[in-house]
Amino acid sequence: MMKLSKFHFIVMTLLFLLFGLAYNSFSSTLGSGSIALVVLGGGVAPDGTVPLHTEYRLRKAIELYTRYKSGYHDNDVHIITLSNGTPHKPNPTDSQGFPISESNAAVKYLLASKQVDPNDIFEENTSLDTLGNAYFLRAVHLDPGHYDKVSIITSSFHIQ
Repeated sequence: MMKLSKFHFIVMTLLFLLFGLAYNSFSSTLGSGSIALVVLGGGVAPDGTVPLHTEYRLRKAIELYTRYKSGYHDNDVHIITLSNGTPHKPNPTDSQGFPISESNAAVKYLLASKQVDPNDIFEENTSLDTLGNAYFLRAVHLDPGHYDKVSIITSSFHIQ
């Protein structure tokens, strides 16, 4: 059996709580209520755009957003992008020298798609790691927003 460090145990516990919330939310039948589509960050390219694996996540979020908006008109659907970046390297900067966070690069992608209402996009741009993602997502968006359903969107390689 693999022994987990205290840090890994805490991260795994928070992820299980967060994914448990998502599972319990989506295991019920979709009806009226609010839906949060949470897109995990995946870095920022040097030019300030999202990398391909994050683009795939965002495309999935747009697909689900469109489906839930068109199929369930009484639903309030939001896409929440996550992460400021990583403490291991600085974020790229824009033409004025301001850092571009992972969540902001994702928001720019969503806005450029012209398929998501800007009022339905929220950012969590404080966290620098997975533990922070879980904490700030829940504290800033999920609990105050009283979401009925939550879906976490990531890549298969990222789940491991």
